[in-house]
Amino acid sequence: MNDMRVVLRCGSSSSNFHAEWRRRGGQQHQRLCKESLPVSRRGVGGGTFRRARRGFTLMEMAVCLVIMAVAASVVVPAISRLGEGKPETAGDQLITLLKQARNFAIERNYTVTVRIDPVSSRYRVDTTGTGAMGVLIDTTFSLGDAETIETPLDRLQFTFKPTGAVMGDTVIVRGIGTTNVLMVDAWTGEAKLVAR
Repeated sequence: MNDMRVVLRCGSSSSNFHAEWRRRGGQQHQRLCKESLPVSRRGVGGGTFRRARRGFTLMEMAVCLVIMAVAASVVVPAISRLGEGKPETAGDQLITLLKQARNFAIERNYTVTVRIDPVSSRYRVDTTGTGAMGVLIDTTFSLGDAETIETPLDRLQFTFKPTGAVMGDTVIVRGIGTTNVLMVDAWTGEAKLVAR
């Protein structure tokens, strides 16, 4: 019974604990305390483990903060530019079409002719060369509601030579609050929009 009280008092933090430990001979009391601990708290060779810590260490918190900072630095600029992309206008579509026709004429050594109907926004790209000739593209522009292509001619025509030179017309492209003139350099075949 006397040993039982010692076992029960091992975990207590009373001020009489050390006095009783000295009175009972120290070693025997220590042995009884180790035996009274649960198995999960006993270490190898009879030693005890320290109580498991709860929470995060400073290093774990720092790693998490670094990961969140890197993720934020990637995501925030993408979100801030959301919706800033300017939609493609009729002038942009014409410039793209003429650049592609010029590049095709140079790469394939063909004569490429682009014909555009300004009323219906329909265009056709024909090729003529030593190897073949025919229709390359036949479709329409997707113009916005307030966009128009204006010219005094019934049809616009741009003819690109294999050297990149072009014979073409000038056209006015009107949009919401903007008026641009599409001009093509006859020697280089480079097309550009000039604000009017």
